[in-house]
Amino acid sequence: MELLKRYSISFGIAGVLLYYFTIWVEKQHENNMPHNLTAKIEENVMVILPEKRYFEKCFDLSESQELQYGFDSQAPLSFNLHYHQKGEINYTIKEDSIDELKKTFQPEKRGYYCFQWGNSGKEKVEMNYHFKILKRAGVAKVEIERAAGKAKVIISTARPGVVIGKKGAGIDALKADL
Repeated sequence: MELLKRYSISFGIAGVLLYYFTIWVEKQHENNMPHNLTAKIEENVMVILPEKRYFEKCFDLSESQELQYGFDSQAPLSFNLHYHQKGEINYTIKEDSIDELKKTFQPEKRGYYCFQWGNSGKEKVEMNYHFKILKRAGVAKVEIERAAGKAKVIISTARPGVVIGKKGAGIDALKADL
């Protein structure tokens, strides 16, 4: 019974310390992390954007990743891609009055990046957006040598494991694309 009391007291103290540590960490990162951060690496969603409102979707990107994204809507919207740094917002892409977009973005540094759409119209707007976060392989050069009925593709990369993929899945995908 004495052992149970000691363990109970130890777990109680550890729980209180963890609680206060969590509060401290949240205060340290209060303005650095967006409230709607997603852990998804791929998403395809339909959103209804009410009049005079905005919608924001955020994610964590690093230099070694690439973001493929796009959207289409019934009516023109304002759109921007921005990142949060030390409580400030820095815009990398800013478009006004656009109803369709498809792009690829490669961040120069790690950060919390966000899409933001704004509806300044007088009616609600239906919008479809998608994004996919990919690992960049650091491909420096691609050479194609053609012979009679054959083609040889030479890929020079700093990170061959990213190109090859797990169990050669990347090679199979490249062959299918070619």
